[in-house]
Amino acid sequence: MIQNPLLEKYRKGDLVQYFNNVIEILTVERAEALKVAPQRETLNEVMTQFNQLWQPNKGSELTPQIEELDVERDIFSFMRKRKIKHNIRYGKFLF
Repeated sequence: MIQNPLLEKYRKGDLVQYFNNVIEILTVERAEALKVAPQRETLNEVMTQFNQLWQPNKGSELTPQIEELDVERDIFSFMRKRKIKHNIRYGKFLF
């Protein structure tokens, strides 16, 4: 259980996730019971605005290229395994 978080040690994504978790755990009812409803609402508004700005920039221009390379790697791996299986079956052990 985190009682005193050292926020300066969190990386960007971890810090955002921490605050999103706080909002998720600290429901409106709990915030009212703890008498921190205004602070929770302020944090919720700020994080909503921040998430809208931050999420679009989180993607990468390389993602489609990486996905294509993954497919090529998978196909090459499958073909290599098939060739090895064929060589073993017909007694050609060329690795």
